[in-house]
Amino acid sequence: VITFDATLQVYLAPFKLFAIDFGQGHTFQGDELKSVTFTQQVDNIAQELPINALDFTIRSHGVFSFAEKQTTKLYINDSLIQNTYISSFSQKNLNEWEIKTLDCVSVLEDTQFKGGRYTDKKASELIAEILTVSNVPYEITDIEDTETVTGWIPWCSCRQALQLVLFAVGANADTSFANILKIFKFTDTIKTDIPLNRIRQGQKFKTTAEVTRVSLAAHKYIQNPEQEN
Repeated sequence: VITFDATLQVYLAPFKLFAIDFGQGHTFQGDELKSVTFTQQVDNIAQELPINALDFTIRSHGVFSFAEKQTTKLYINDSLIQNTYISSFSQKNLNEWEIKTLDCVSVLEDTQFKGGRYTDKKASELIAEILTVSNVPYEITDIEDTETVTGWIPWCSCRQALQLVLFAVGANADTSFANILKIFKFTDTIKTDIPLNRIRQGQKFKTTAEVTRVSLAAHKYIQNPEQEN
């Protein structure tokens, strides 16, 4: 008996099981990896929630079966670098595959949150509601139970809803070097000193124009007394 307790698409009607693929995991390494490219990003003030990506091309004589949302993990020297899910894959020839993957923030993007109007809602509880809808594993640190949010979240993706809450409380989210989505706050504490012998000299850099003006817009939302909840 196979029991499904939850799906990533929470608002879908009951579904039918079309096929079952089973087997064992495989570790690609050495000559099997033709190329590997990964991107890890974080927005310091949570103006957006970037999606980390891992793309790789394998060349192997084995027989493999890939599927969308299949989990992949990148390790370097036995250390976890990135946990992602397959977004697309293609077979270039008999022995070569091209795989593109994204982290669990992409799952948040694909899942809808109904939103609502909140008054003194605990930020940690609202974050938990958003991530429970999308069925994404997470860990919250540095956000106190006394921190609350007041405002309106429209019907939007879970990614956008989470960004709004994190921006409001000065927190951030990242999946780098972990199997889960980490919710945290940056601190002013110096954790590591980087000595000169670890700083590359002569590197290329580019400067941009300084910010000379910042515009701030504030909104106040009042519930329509004639509208039912």
